[in-house]
Amino acid sequence: MKNLRFILIAALSVAAMFLAACDFDDDDGNKSSEQADTRAEITVYFDISKIKVTEGNVDVKEVQNNSIIKEFTTLNVAAINLEDGYTVDYWKINGEKKTDKSGTSYQEWTLTKDVCQLVDGKYVYGIEVVVRKLNSAVVTYSNDYAKCFKDIMNKKPVASGETVNEKDASEIYFYIDETKINADYDAGKHTYVYGYTLNAEDHDFLSSVNKRYVSVTLTQNVGGKIDFKFLTRDSNSAKVTFDSTVLTVTKNVYAPKGEDKPLKASVESDNTLIYEGEIVNLALVSGAKIDSEKIYVNNVSLEKFNRLPFFFVNGKMKVYYSASNFIEPNSDGKFVIEYKN
Repeated sequence: MKNLRFILIAALSVAAMFLAACDFDDDDGNKSSEQADTRAEITVYFDISKIKVTEGNVDVKEVQNNSIIKEFTTLNVAAINLEDGYTVDYWKINGEKKTDKSGTSYQEWTLTKDVCQLVDGKYVYGIEVVVRKLNSAVVTYSNDYAKCFKDIMNKKPVASGETVNEKDASEIYFYIDETKINADYDAGKHTYVYGYTLNAEDHDFLSSVNKRYVSVTLTQNVGGKIDFKFLTRDSNSAKVTFDSTVLTVTKNVYAPKGEDKPLKASVESDNTLIYEGEIVNLALVSGAKIDSEKIYVNNVSLEKFNRLPFFFVNGKMKVYYSASNFIEPNSDGKFVIEYKN
């Protein structure tokens, strides 16, 4: 009997120790045994006539000016009561300009004491918003080879001479009019768009070999105007040499109206002209036997590279094959394509 009493007392002692170590929620979901919150307290101040601040993403709570907020709290900050014709230029925290997402009217920041000022031993986080007038510009362009849109998704057209306001669009987009290029091709003329002029300043496309449009922000206006024109020239050309028993070679010509992909024209070795901007496609002849899958163009190895874009660079036709790298023509001005070890 004494042994049984001893066992019961020991069991009750262990249970009491376990219960004492546990935290239980009351009916309001609060901890009955609170743990110390060591997060720093930060005073947040802002102009309530210009800025609205909330905390939390699920249970959203509005923050008042001069509120004390715990460190690591996420603040949602929005500009309010913007005057007509104005937008957010940038934000300031404790008088310093923020550069990340600076020009957007909504921000999400996590409070940390390292970005606060220490004033009389207290952490202070001051939020300011700086506004500016919305930009607008009169857009003019030569429509010989250009189309202009102010919405890249829905492609809302912009007519030459139209005024575009930043409230409707912060950027406009000039596309190469492929129908004009295709019409030239059908007429036996090979036109190449090599760059563009923006407000009397010339730019080329060598930095991006697949450039089909140019985006221009309204802030790039000069004297309230954006003037644009694509630069064109008659295409330069070159020839390719290859073993037609091993390789089938085609080139992308143009995309007819209503088609998503360009047509492919057959290329004859040492005969068909390849024009700048065209892409040569390589394929093995069915049943052809080769010793290696390495493709060489003028003795430059391209491994399994089977698409060769041609461009006119520094007075020569060249093949583009990697970032800023071009294959030079041989002494005959041609490009020899072959499989070899």
